[in-house]
Amino acid sequence: MSELKIVDRHLYVIDRLRSIADYKKLHEQWRDLIKADKSNVPDSELKDLFDRFAVGYVTRRLSGVPMTSFRARSDESLDPAAPWSHVSQLLAKPAQYCSIGRFNRAGQSMLYVSSSPFISLAEIRARPDSHAVVLVLKYRKRESCVYAQVGLQRLPQFGTIADRMTNARGGLPAESTIRKFLQKRGTYEQWRAQDFGLSEIALRMAPAGVTGHYNLSNILAEALLQLDEVRGFYYPTVQAGYRGVNIAAPVDTAMEDFAPFEAWLVKLDSTPNLLPNSDLEPHQPIVVRRGSCHGDGCIEWGASGTWPLAALHREIAPI
Repeated sequence: MSELKIVDRHLYVIDRLRSIADYKKLHEQWRDLIKADKSNVPDSELKDLFDRFAVGYVTRRLSGVPMTSFRARSDESLDPAAPWSHVSQLLAKPAQYCSIGRFNRAGQSMLYVSSSPFISLAEIRARPDSHAVVLVLKYRKRESCVYAQVGLQRLPQFGTIADRMTNARGGLPAESTIRKFLQKRGTYEQWRAQDFGLSEIALRMAPAGVTGHYNLSNILAEALLQLDEVRGFYYPTVQAGYRGVNIAAPVDTAMEDFAPFEAWLVKLDSTPNLLPNSDLEPHQPIVVRRGSCHGDGCIEWGASGTWPLAALHREIAPI
């Protein structure tokens, strides 16, 4: 990327805005980019094609992380009788153990969190008749905490800490700041094509055994993290049919912005409904133990009980 700059306190632009005539090449550039990605071209060439497509892309700037976030883990090492006892066991692996992920290179540690406990369970593909632990993270209210967004048309809600993300829902049609900014410059439709293209990159699923599938999404993450002050970014979740938001940020950065608050031991039945529309739907996950997170990272687990996950979510993060 060449020049990266803030347009105003709401918007970022990746490089300078191009002339409208340049946007006529957008679809051709997108085809070249996807063709190159499937052909496993060198990373430098792939980045050059990405830059040509993404130049001029406008993204929303959020000061602060305006929501309680959740991260789930479940594997064979989880003993429901003695759940994990330290927050570090629920965060990303140390860098030396990290393989390539959606927004991290091999050897890079990135924290991925979700806007609801249900989405965090869907992200790890929690199995029926199993247990999982959901870590609840609260925002530390740091004024210098700035996050960008990608795939704005598919994000279910926009906002800031002040409005609790409730005043503008339904994606871009409800987002007047960006729409007016783009319409004034005559680049609204072209930007929509860019945004859909970049969200396709961000949301692609990696087939088993395919190497290099996350090269493009890593290039996208690197471009966003180069923006002035940006510490991480929002992207829509494909696991929930775009009904929620995920956040990605380098682990060291994220832990300055998020504070572990509670841990929940969740029991899933034979047919768990991870995306319920109401508390009355059957087969919802149940929290069977709650743990408090202490400043040293230790988790103090309480006695067994029964708490519907949806009810706990509303208690911890009321909308």
